[in-house]
Amino acid sequence: MDAEEHRLIHDQEFGDEAGCNSEQGVDSQRRNRVLKRCAMGSLLTAALFGVLPVGAMLAPQHSPDFVHPYHVMQSWAWCGAPSGELPWLWWVPAEGPEVNIKVMSFNLFWWHLYGRDGGEGGAASHLIAARNYDDGVPFGILAFQECENIYWVMKEAFMAPYYDLRQAPHSLCLAVERRSFGIVSYGVWDVSEDFPGFYGRRAVQWARLKHYATGRYFFVMNHHGPLPMSSGGICGPFGTAWHILNVAKSNAVYGDGIILAGDFNSATWSPTIKFLQQRLALAMSGWKQMSADHIFSNSARWAWGSENDGPGGSDHDAISTVLSFGKQGCCPPPPPPPPPPPPPPPP
Repeated sequence: MDAEEHRLIHDQEFGDEAGCNSEQGVDSQRRNRVLKRCAMGSLLTAALFGVLPVGAMLAPQHSPDFVHPYHVMQSWAWCGAPSGELPWLWWVPAEGPEVNIKVMSFNLFWWHLYGRDGGEGGAASHLIAARNYDDGVPFGILAFQECENIYWVMKEAFMAPYYDLRQAPHSLCLAVERRSFGIVSYGVWDVSEDFPGFYGRRAVQWARLKHYATGRYFFVMNHHGPLPMSSGGICGPFGTAWHILNVAKSNAVYGDGIILAGDFNSATWSPTIKFLQQRLALAMSGWKQMSADHIFSNSARWAWGSENDGPGGSDHDAISTVLSFGKQGCCPPPPPPPPPPPPPPPP
């Protein structure tokens, strides 16, 4: 598929609102300029029709009358900030059987890397395979964003037979190492939405896992956040963080280890990330794209082995870390049960 065919498919799927998707086959810096232009165009259009308070928008920012247009639009959203506090979660104390889970988050830049360049000879897959087992720990969980065919990615890494692969709407993909974990429940929930002129609603792909060796349970979330960058979308930073945390609150069970990974389209300093840090520990952040990629957990122990793994043909770096749950060196798995007694001799 060449770049023009991919652009046409992309526009059919997402629409071509005010030409905002017509210049996607370009480098990331030019694309970001296009997206910013489209967002501003949407806001100005709303102002012209009397939807946004123009006088408040034009007031000096230090004035008490100033209202940022983002805040006005966020107040209308279906996912706007609910009343009350952020959903309360729990921390997993450093006790009980130890489980080390190696996690990767990787935005695959699909339209360009796979749609235009055909995967660059498996560049992303080769990066994933090179990082698997490189520190003695295989990947337990891989969370991909802008991923339209997880089977393609994992097959080229020669890892597909060993993982439970889940393809979700919104180009979210999850791979779970099947020898160590079983998926108990699974789903996809919308949690936020871009400003007009971008790509629509954003979701969390989630799965509750059972660790076979210890019997511990883990709740994993994969998220691709709203645009513009660090805005929280029309839901706002608090609304977006609230809905992400509510996915865990509603589907996990008290005591589960919680893992949240993805491209949040929010920098480390942004309000969205700061709100999430009120309930989860930030274990790892990437360097590229204004540090938009993050991994969180609710473990009371530090993560280790954190790496910016490189781009593998994407405009993001893959990031990975090892999350430790339970007490270090605690509680080796119980011995296997004794074999059954032999049958009695025949009479």
